[in-house]
Amino acid sequence: MRSSRRAFTLIELLVVIAIIGVLVALLLPAVQAAREAARRAQCTNNQKQIGIALHNYHSSVGSFPVGFLFPAFASPTGSNAQGIPDLHWRWSVLAQLSPYMEQAAVYNAMNFNWPIAPGVGSTGPFAGYPAFKPFPANYTAMTTKVASFFCPSDGTDTHATLIDGVTAFGGTNYHFCTGDGQPGSGHVGDAGDPTNGAQTADGAFVLGPPQTMATILDGSSSTVAASEQLIGPAVGTATTSATAPPDARRGAVFVKASVLPDDPANGCNAQVAGWRLDKGYAWWDGDYRSGLYNHYLTPNSKIFDCWLSSPPHDPAIKAARSNHPGGVNVLFCDGHVSFIKDGISPRAWRAISTRMGNEIVSANEL
Repeated sequence: MRSSRRAFTLIELLVVIAIIGVLVALLLPAVQAAREAARRAQCTNNQKQIGIALHNYHSSVGSFPVGFLFPAFASPTGSNAQGIPDLHWRWSVLAQLSPYMEQAAVYNAMNFNWPIAPGVGSTGPFAGYPAFKPFPANYTAMTTKVASFFCPSDGTDTHATLIDGVTAFGGTNYHFCTGDGQPGSGHVGDAGDPTNGAQTADGAFVLGPPQTMATILDGSSSTVAASEQLIGPAVGTATTSATAPPDARRGAVFVKASVLPDDPANGCNAQVAGWRLDKGYAWWDGDYRSGLYNHYLTPNSKIFDCWLSSPPHDPAIKAARSNHPGGVNVLFCDGHVSFIKDGISPRAWRAISTRMGNEIVSANEL
């Protein structure tokens, strides 16, 4: 007998495929949103761990870390003994916090008695090393990648390398706030002057002096400690480019002027001398490339970040940036983390960056 069963027609098969395609299209955004929510939660947790370390450090030392560790014997001429420029002593906030973040092994591998790198004609124990290249004694720490220093939403990793062109530095997505970046502490984007306590930036993490809970007069719950950055596309020892990277948020303009323009509408967009590609390249380096930022520009601003061409790249205009849709995670000095939208007003964004500006910011402005 002939079977009464019949196969699917081509039209029926196409209809089924179309229905499956529609269902996938409907579900995929939900799956992606769930994944991003998980990544953002992990990023939030990373910043909370930094907040806990900040308070443990404060309890132990009596202050928060400085923007970067500057030697007490610094000279106002900018050149220390033995041919080491003062600003080569710039161990970052994360480096200072490492023993309070369950990174004792990393901390013990760093020698804070040695600067980041030698200068030209260094003498004594620093003699014989290539100028401006990291000391081998600190290679182990410098190349260690600490998982909690990365935001999973970034989707990349640092590829800037040591002088050998092979060994990649350990990067970071987290940097610390020097203030609103506006004129008043010297010039736009100034992080302060560690040799002159009267000329200091207005944030909680400046080059000096170290700040305490008592000096944060605006309140620790209203003053930003840290936020996010996107790691740059530097590959090997190629850390500069004449043209912008494909994602300009990951690079920064460098300018050769000594003072950055006080122009919030355009920033340094008209003063491009070249591009730095090594943003966030090293968690241990406290300069503006990796360790510091300010609130001159709002989060994920369309205006380019920019800084001076020489370390510590201060002054600088550097915004908080992330791949989280619509904003960035921000750690406050009391340890809580908030998600701040890109659309926050410049006034409110700058107000939460200062430690003693006496600004009033309502909750609905954040």
